[in-house]
Amino acid sequence: MWRNKESQSTAPSASSGRIAENSSTPKVPGSIGSTSGTRAPASSWLPPSMRLKGEISGNEDLVVDGKVEGSISVGEHKLTVGRNGQVSGGLAAREIVIYGKVEGNHSVVSESI
Repeated sequence: MWRNKESQSTAPSASSGRIAENSSTPKVPGSIGSTSGTRAPASSWLPPSMRLKGEISGNEDLVVDGKVEGSISVGEHKLTVGRNGQVSGGLAAREIVIYGKVEGNHSVVSESI
């Protein structure tokens, strides 16, 4: 019935409609290697703790910070291998940016590597 004033001010209100943000949720790196920091975040991200064997294909930008054993193809989109990224297989994309380690063939569809 009676509440301590400190617990009232710090306890989340169920009727406030606010959702608590989880501090352990990984943030998608939006400007890996960018000095301006104005780039939009990547559509998809493979974090450093992930390891994948097989092919990755899709139609959106991709940042790989984990380990991939197999080919990656993102068509007319940008593929970034982050500083923690390790890829052993072919890469195919409109633009490929490599900060990590890559072993295999690289096929740039239209712009640059």
